[in-house]
Amino acid sequence: MRAAPATPVALVLALAVSVTTCRLDKLINPATADRLTVNPDSLRDSAHVGSTVARTRTVRVASADGVTLPWSATKTAAWVTLSPTPDSIIVTLHPDTLSQTLHRDTIVFTSTQTKDTVRLPVLFAMLPPAAELVVTPASDAETAFVGSALRDTFALRVKNTGGLPLTWSAALDTGWVTLSDSGGTVPARDTTSTIVTVTVNPDSLGPGTHRGAITISASGAIGSPATAPVTFTLMPCVQSGITLDTPESRFWPRTTTVERQWARRAYRTSSCPRLTGTSSR
Repeated sequence: MRAAPATPVALVLALAVSVTTCRLDKLINPATADRLTVNPDSLRDSAHVGSTVARTRTVRVASADGVTLPWSATKTAAWVTLSPTPDSIIVTLHPDTLSQTLHRDTIVFTSTQTKDTVRLPVLFAMLPPAAELVVTPASDAETAFVGSALRDTFALRVKNTGGLPLTWSAALDTGWVTLSDSGGTVPARDTTSTIVTVTVNPDSLGPGTHRGAITISASGAIGSPATAPVTFTLMPCVQSGITLDTPESRFWPRTTTVERQWARRAYRTSSCPRLTGTSSR
């Protein structure tokens, strides 16, 4: 007597056992299931000779099927530094010691589990030297009460991170901001910054938000012009509740009708003392 053919239920059970004991993708295509992938597949960037500003890029690392794999990365060039995280690596390119040419390196990613290897080309083009204008802070905001004469000051830093000197000038679009300096020269690769004291005078301003801008220009410099918005908000004085001007108000049941009418005369107090001087930050 012949044995009965395998039922569809038996085939389904057999497939379920295979799936639970091994990933389905490895059963279908074991050659690519644990393949290491990186994104992007190459790095290209540029800088000017003499620049002190490093370039950073993030490279994502994973397996072809999205499963986390242990991996390592190596490079050769001294101008490349690597900072790995669990699923990515931060690549920093340092231009400050490089000459004017196209520089190349290769980052090699290796899976420590499958020994799969991926090579990531790095191309870093060094361009002719140029001045690079950097202004900090990028913006400033302050608040005060209406009628305040307390001036606010802060330091605006003009820096040159490039390989050539720059000459800068400052422009204002409002009369309630003044500067301690309106221009000057910053040497190449300046490490100290030129400090300009900015004074904001709210004395003549009404309630509301007032906006102005400081524009620093340097002809031929990268990053020029640089604009730093300045915002000054003047708030109305906060008034307290009515304060009766007689002590009889505390003993209301004992006063007469005439006394109560007199005691209803009141005044309001304000929380806006007029401050003068300068507040520095």
